[in-house]
Amino acid sequence: RLQSASQSVTRIYRTTDGGSSWLYVTPIPGSGALIVEIVDAQHWIATDGRNAVRTQNAGASWTQLATRPPLEGLQAISFVDLKHGWAQWTDTLGIFHVSATTDDGGTWHGLAP
Repeated sequence: RLQSASQSVTRIYRTTDGGSSWLYVTPIPGSGALIVEIVDAQHWIATDGRNAVRTQNAGASWTQLATRPPLEGLQAISFVDLKHGWAQWTDTLGIFHVSATTDDGGTWHGLAP
């Protein structure tokens, strides 16, 4: 994630030689995703906790998703396939939550507390 005084941009780089060199792949649209989850080579999901974007073609194009409810205080996100994922977040009262999605991160339901 690259950040300046006026904007924040998240970019994805890839390596094919064990990290000796890196190639810029694509920018992620929006104000700067906090977390990027690469489900497989073609399918990626990126979110700042309020909004999410996904690609199904390795970043050539992106689709905007609004997460409902917003996951303010997002700390971690993980997807096991294209539909199912979990998020860890802390609300404004400092309460820790774990939520799940079954629709690419569009909607979330609480698992804990």
